[in-house]
Order: sequence, then structure tokens, then C-alpha cells
Amino acid sequence: MARIDLNAAPKPLLASLFILSGAKPADADQYADRVVAWRTAGGQNGQDDAESAAYRQAGRNYKPRGGPFQDVAELWLVLGLPPALIERILPSAMIWFPCTS
Repeated sequence: MARIDLNAAPKPLLASLFILSGAKPADADQYADRVVAWRTAGGQNGQDDAESAAYRQAGRNYKPRGGPFQDVAELWLVLGLPPALIERILPSAMIWFPCTS
């Protein structure tokens, strides 16, 4: 089974993973957007971006990381991802940390 690095996978690959895991194509595209937004730096000059605002509006007491995933379990924190879908994706997801030697 192939594994997908959550930090390196482009949006189309993430969307395909969601589709193969049972999501409708339109939903898969939105889920991929959320994953990319989680790992992407938000607003500049100390201002929150729209993604952080969406987390606040949803009642979350955290915002997207704004940097690379540290663990695949962070998928549970990504806004809007259905729990059943996360469970199906976890075996295919990975985080690759390059060796520094």
C-alpha cells in the first residue's frame, strides 16, 4: 500500500486520497483544501487569516498549525474532516522527516 506524506502531497493527490477513501469529489476537494490550509502559514503582520477565523467560528480553541504536520493524528484537528473518513485515511497517511546529518 502506498503512503502519502501529508506535508508534501499536492492538493490533487490529497483529493484523490479522499475520493478513494469514500468521499464525494466535491467534498474531497474541500477536505484537501483544509489539509493544505492546516500546513500553510496564515495571515501576515499578526493578523488572523480566514482559515483561523473559521476555526474560531466553529468553536475550536485552536487554529490551523500554519506549518507542517507533526503527526498524522493531527488530521483529527483539521476542521470539517469526517471522523469515519479520517479513520480510513490514517493507514495511508504519513509524515516524512528528512534526516539531518
